[in-house]
Amino acid sequence: MIRTDIQSIARACGGRIFGNQSGNITGVVIDSRDAKEELMFVAVIGPNKDGHDYLTDAMDRGCRVFLISQEERTQVILEKEPTASIILTGDTEQGLTWVAQAYLEQFDLYRVAVTGSVGKTTTKEMTARVLCQKYHTISTVGNLNTTLGQCLTAFQADRDTEAIVFEMGMDRKGELESYCRWIRPQIAVITNVGTAHLEHLGTREAIADAKLEIATYLGPKDVLIFNSDSDFLSAETVEDKLKGRCMLCPVGTGADAQYQLTDIRSEGDGVHFALEDRHRGLLQSFTLPILGIHNALNASLSAAVGAFLNISLEEASEALFEMQTAKRRLHVEIAGGVTLIDDTYNAGPDSMKAALDVLAAAEGRRRIAVLADILELGSYLEEGHLSVGRYVAEKNPDVLIAIGDHAKYYAIGAEEADYNGLLIRCQTNEEALNFLLPELRPGDVVLVKGSNATGVAGVAEQIRQRIKTEEES
Repeated sequence: MIRTDIQSIARACGGRIFGNQSGNITGVVIDSRDAKEELMFVAVIGPNKDGHDYLTDAMDRGCRVFLISQEERTQVILEKEPTASIILTGDTEQGLTWVAQAYLEQFDLYRVAVTGSVGKTTTKEMTARVLCQKYHTISTVGNLNTTLGQCLTAFQADRDTEAIVFEMGMDRKGELESYCRWIRPQIAVITNVGTAHLEHLGTREAIADAKLEIATYLGPKDVLIFNSDSDFLSAETVEDKLKGRCMLCPVGTGADAQYQLTDIRSEGDGVHFALEDRHRGLLQSFTLPILGIHNALNASLSAAVGAFLNISLEEASEALFEMQTAKRRLHVEIAGGVTLIDDTYNAGPDSMKAALDVLAAAEGRRRIAVLADILELGSYLEEGHLSVGRYVAEKNPDVLIAIGDHAKYYAIGAEEADYNGLLIRCQTNEEALNFLLPELRPGDVVLVKGSNATGVAGVAEQIRQRIKTEEES
């Protein structure tokens, strides 16, 4: 972030300044533990915590500029630190959005927005890697894909930035529109339409419509790049819904794709495929040093983004050859002869099945699937879990360990589809570990996956510690 004065911040959010009227900041934080000199602490009011309760902590860490929405807090701050600058606005989250919008408007740069039910973080990272071939590029850190995450991403920009990639999550109608209203991307990407967030949106068609909000502010010279293999995202469907609003670039394996994937195969620890730009008649081979055939599509979407910004397919291929998996996303570790596939960041039925594909392709003595509950499925909860159970039977790992309240549906689906492996049902992560850890043997391949809120990442961590300890002993 370039140095920004508090007067311009107050103007952007319609705020009033108390205390020092001439402060400056070089960054923004929403967690008091990250506060320090020259940063502005924003007191966000969340469902469980009120940032105003952490103002003193931020001050003790050196922060002297604050964005708040509770006027009674000003006196407390100024009594402790008279040199502090306090900006009072009606709502800190909305106020921060206005500040981020004004800040971003200073720069002339390419803006890319990525959304999708599955794969948006990986696609965002791949896109940033491709754009770095030609441009000074920044992107959303980790998975900060909410309103606050969009703001913090915007504040990363500085005078050297030439391209910025935003990852946009959503679980409600209107959410993507609200982001794009101020970010105004020139290139938007939709990875797919899955079953995540059915709890709020009801149907997959409604999810598709909500995803297409990412194109709301695209103009005739802008482009929507999308996975035309995904349900509800065929080229014909998207064209009908957007009615010529912007350019369209379908990417997939079908005949309607402008960028068409062929010869997709998994070999060893990587994925190989060919990508053809059918408009220009260009064909390029790609090798990704990461697991999961589904990542070929994510890579192709990112290559298409690069192509619209004058980065060749060959350059994109070179960039993605060095790609690495993000933490807890099909991350592979081998120790003590045991292979751990940690995919515990989050889960939906589609990503569960993709992870089971990876497990099925892995070489090992036994393949063990440790699957925890999928959350936020709403009325699709039972069928979503049943469908994963049926897929377990199709891929036939040697062991299925189903964890949680809804995991019974994994078991039911697997049994209905004649799964013939060992089926273990566990209510808790601890119960699963008590069974699994003593059973691990060299040659085992273990996939651990489930929604983040289930705490299943702790299962992967315990396995990790066990196999590393045994390797060292």
